[in-house]
Amino acid sequence: MGITLKNRLIIPWHGFGFFLMIIGSLIIITGCEQDDDLVAITSFVTIEPSITATGFETGGRLAANREIEFLEYGVVYSTSENPTTENDIIAPGADLIVTDTRNRFSAEFKSHLTLLNPGAKYYIKAFVSTRSGTAYGSQISFTVN
Repeated sequence: MGITLKNRLIIPWHGFGFFLMIIGSLIIITGCEQDDDLVAITSFVTIEPSITATGFETGGRLAANREIEFLEYGVVYSTSENPTTENDIIAPGADLIVTDTRNRFSAEFKSHLTLLNPGAKYYIKAFVSTRSGTAYGSQISFTVN
């Protein structure tokens, strides 16, 4: 017993189930976000700022289980906690160093913060933006002397 399609093709029930399983698998594979870069990130930290002649240097360091394509990267900062790329100042990233070996991807970059107010406390987070969204590193705070 099986299904007859226009009286021409008979697919046995066991064959029909296999057919549905294949179609379902294709839908799942094509429907999932295979390129969700944010899920691939295994760790992301903001580098402690250091004083330079022109301001402060900081940055980010991340690790992932596969290569990630960055659209933008840098550090976001504010005098309020939890700065984001949507509402606060962005210091673009530079000097990107990428290592990709045996399914281990790492990246490190620097950002320069300038024109900070003496005596003010700042909150900073490294960030990377991908097609999947934006990820943030750990938050660090420091006071400008």
